[in-house]
Amino acid sequence: AMIAKCQAAYGADLRPIPAYPQLEFGGRGVGATNTRTIFTSGEYDPIKSGAIVNSTGLNPENLAIVIPALGHTGDLAFTTPFDTSAMKAARDTIVGTIYGWISDKKSKNEKDVVKAAREAKKNILNSQRH
Repeated sequence: AMIAKCQAAYGADLRPIPAYPQLEFGGRGVGATNTRTIFTSGEYDPIKSGAIVNSTGLNPENLAIVIPALGHTGDLAFTTPFDTSAMKAARDTIVGTIYGWISDKKSKNEKDVVKAAREAKKNILNSQRH
């Protein structure tokens, strides 16, 4: 029905191109090459056809979430009393994922500090022997 209205208003040769965002702006493979990115879309988002909506082909550190019964940019808004249970669950997943990334980074930094301290101690002891 919407296509017919557009064709009546703008011309009969008007045809939807679901892959238009990828064709026009690129972006294929972005989820495979970057890391620690969360891609969110609403189920009813009209530009979802150009979004990353599943984990197929994504770097394992990335996450794709489609939030049921949500429209365009609803996932970017602040928490409200009107949030659906699906929106709350998505936010919990997002927050948990980000906390996990931060925890991993802290752990790696601590290991790097311990390693650097051991190396420094070893270098000091070696220099005292010579």
